[in-house]
Amino acid sequence: SVLIALAEKGLGYGGQYVDLGEFEQLDPALLALNPAGQVPVLEVDGRVLTESFFLLLWLDETYPDPPLGGADPRARYAVHKWGKYLETHVAPNLAIWRWAQTGERAPAIAALARLAPERRGLWQRAAAGFEAEEVERAGAALEKAAARMAADLAQGDWLAGSDYTLADIALYPHVVQFA
Repeated sequence: SVLIALAEKGLGYGGQYVDLGEFEQLDPALLALNPAGQVPVLEVDGRVLTESFFLLLWLDETYPDPPLGGADPRARYAVHKWGKYLETHVAPNLAIWRWAQTGERAPAIAALARLAPERRGLWQRAAAGFEAEEVERAGAALEKAAARMAADLAQGDWLAGSDYTLADIALYPHVVQFA
């Protein structure tokens, strides 16, 4: 989503590919920037910025053309609503669902030891395998999210109304994985 926003705003950037399948997000150099072991990470003027949705908001405020944060208070509310819903419902359930469906392998225990305890616990659960009920709940939560998106899209062309916004950008990389 951050790459999409950078492109929409016509911003150049220097990047470093991180192979999530090889668990490069657990590399000590990346963990020094973001102890949660998550991407994306932006370094701007010596500051490290993390958390995808907050990065999208920061980009929109810092580079307001084209505006993607919502044209009015109602649209901005919808953008923020979707950002929170993505972080609290869509992303965690998609992670569980995809892990169970793809049979991804777990990172080495030594790599997990470098993570913050709250992130380490999630990976340890994933490595042990999620319970069938948890995978079923995750699938049901994704179906609910799809229905919720469809309801908002029935009210306008985009998730936050008549304009393309950060809500659409934030959710797109996740929604394409629903199939």
